[in-house]
Amino acid sequence: MTKIRIISKILIAFIVSNICYINVKANIMLNIEDKQLEIYKVKEIDEITKNNILEFYESNINKIIFENKDLDEPVIEQKDFTLNNNVIEFSKKFIGNPYKRGGTSLVNGADCSGFVQSVFLNFGITIPRTSILQSQIGEEIKLENIEPASIVSYGYNGKVSHSAIYIGDGKIIHSSNELLGIRIDNINIMPIITIRKII
Repeated sequence: MTKIRIISKILIAFIVSNICYINVKANIMLNIEDKQLEIYKVKEIDEITKNNILEFYESNINKIIFENKDLDEPVIEQKDFTLNNNVIEFSKKFIGNPYKRGGTSLVNGADCSGFVQSVFLNFGITIPRTSILQSQIGEEIKLENIEPASIVSYGYNGKVSHSAIYIGDGKIIHSSNELLGIRIDNINIMPIITIRKII
């Protein structure tokens, strides 16, 4: 273990001496067998040691983590899907309730676009009443980039005739028809015209 620590320190010193020539203070972190070492800039190192370091580096490259504490690193923002998930969970409460042409009641009956509109309205999100207009709001996204609570617009020959809410795992929830009412189905029940992200 002592030998590994010594070689590790030499390795870090070599790497730092080659990185810091661009006048950037770099802190190099090396994680070997769960032991973390932090070494700062070293100016000189002989050729024999360099060769030994390179051999060690090549055999342990997967264990080396470089961390520059002085340079700004890009921050990848992760979207908060809390609202999306809340919309989905709310919509599921009405599974089994009836379909009603022209209706917007989640309890007494709604058609496809009325169901979608009423679900989002519960969260203060106002969207148009008809499937056609719902297919024109928000941001259009591709199927491979679909997010929970996206509106999926269906139809034939490029004409929108049905709306649904994507709930994840390749499923949608929608007010299907008078026979089946509000239910969950696979996303590919009909040809998809467009997918709209509104959250």
